[in-house]
Amino acid sequence: MSHGIRSAPNSPKGRSLSPDPRCSYPQADMSSQPFHWVIPQADTHPEAIEVLQRYQITHEFYQEALYREVQHIQAQDYQALASQHRQELEQLRRDINIMGWFNRWLQRRSP
Repeated sequence: MSHGIRSAPNSPKGRSLSPDPRCSYPQADMSSQPFHWVIPQADTHPEAIEVLQRYQITHEFYQEALYREVQHIQAQDYQALASQHRQELEQLRRDINIMGWFNRWLQRRSP
């Protein structure tokens, strides 16, 4: 089972990354023995608890940075797609309306 970063399957240009939703870590426990699931006797190893707390904070920071980067990339892709759609709409508006000509011709011919 992989944890951490995974590539989004249908991402535009394969650039977007998203955090793995299965990657969830327990929230900071404010009880007397934080990280008791990692260190059974946490009271005897305070330096280990400090290292784990720093790791958890660092991990959360990088997950937030990754999330913001993904949001930024998606916003850029959305803006590029919206711009492309606006250009295509303008081209369609400038095209010759053959169906309109055909309909006018049919209306003239019908009694």
